[in-house]
Amino acid sequence: MKLGDGYNIKSTKLNINFKKSKASDVIKNLDDSILYQVGYMMSGKSIKGNKDLALGKNYFVKNGKCDQFTSDSDCTGEDKYTYVRNIGSGNIPPMGVSFPELTGCNLNGLTEMRGIVPSMIEDVYDINPYEISKGILGKDNLGSSTCKLMTLPVGYKIYESDKEGKTWNMETKCTASHHTRQETSDQKLNQRIKEANPDIPNASMPYPSVLSEKFKNKAPYRPSISRLLFIIVLTLFIVLALKTCS
Repeated sequence: MKLGDGYNIKSTKLNINFKKSKASDVIKNLDDSILYQVGYMMSGKSIKGNKDLALGKNYFVKNGKCDQFTSDSDCTGEDKYTYVRNIGSGNIPPMGVSFPELTGCNLNGLTEMRGIVPSMIEDVYDINPYEISKGILGKDNLGSSTCKLMTLPVGYKIYESDKEGKTWNMETKCTASHHTRQETSDQKLNQRIKEANPDIPNASMPYPSVLSEKFKNKAPYRPSISRLLFIIVLTLFIVLALKTCS
């Protein structure tokens, strides 16, 4: 059975006649099965060949008009686009840090955390009550109409730099998705986004509000009311989810 991306699991008839299966085939099957599951389910990157296994597609969707007073001059009165990030970034919500940043452990093909399971956790976090509330109130990435020209990766297999121009491109739109951002667990893509957006300080992938910020504040940190509200709402959401599951 050919699974793709270099993993070819031979039939060993384990459920029919185990005795006729070669030991070498069984070992190879177990090895390829583990690598396949770790790659697709957890890391989103193959150990063999460093292929991008992260599923999904990122794109822009038109969503209203840019504010003519608060938007950049290039976007005044233009169509507003919201960036939809369906591909996992490798961040661990709600902390907003990658696994290597959190643990100091960086193992190629294991710790990228862009596979199906971590991506599903990110997807759930993308629609948390705090983020939806801000959108309803016309704030931040989902609700604001204050636009800037921003260039971001659109398509799939975005973590393979040699696929640019084939499966994905850098696309420029007037967007409000510049308000809250986080870097991905891929440094090459992070650098590509920074280079494409020289007028946006610390340009990175649009992301919901998190508990950490990846920039240095010169002034002493003082939690804002919105940050405290975010922590309270998130705590209540987690408690409610735990009670529902129990």
